[in-house]
Amino acid sequence: MITAGSSNVLDIDIVQVHEQYQAQIPGWSGAVPIENLDAMQLRLLREIHSVASLSTNWDSYQSPPPTSAAIMSAVAQVVRIDLRNLPVPHVAPVSGGGIQLIWQNDERTLDLEILPNGNMEYLTSQGRTHRLEGELTPTDYQMTQALIAWVAAA
Repeated sequence: MITAGSSNVLDIDIVQVHEQYQAQIPGWSGAVPIENLDAMQLRLLREIHSVASLSTNWDSYQSPPPTSAAIMSAVAQVVRIDLRNLPVPHVAPVSGGGIQLIWQNDERTLDLEILPNGNMEYLTSQGRTHRLEGELTPTDYQMTQALIAWVAAA
């Protein structure tokens, strides 16, 4: 899914991504120039690549690896959102073909689950108290940025 195309570009294989999903990310070319990325973004792209490389039954319950739409949505979030000065999120696969990104700072947590269709669900908590939850599309960058900034403000 994500490969090193040349020394300065990561190529994202979007052949399997549904055309309707591609249209949801304006300007997406399928290539990410790495000179425009910071160290955290590169680290996260490598972690997404690792999760994307899982095989079926990775969880011993016959779960499929993350779908192309989930991978593209995760990559879009990492590439388009300003992650500077933020805590590094934990990246994990989700049963059924999704990807989870979890940001935690002191007592604040943002759990961003990228669903197999590329859409996202989020849950915020502070300590043991549930605060907000909702749904986002892959292009809701402003809301995603605001949620991540809330975690960083702890």
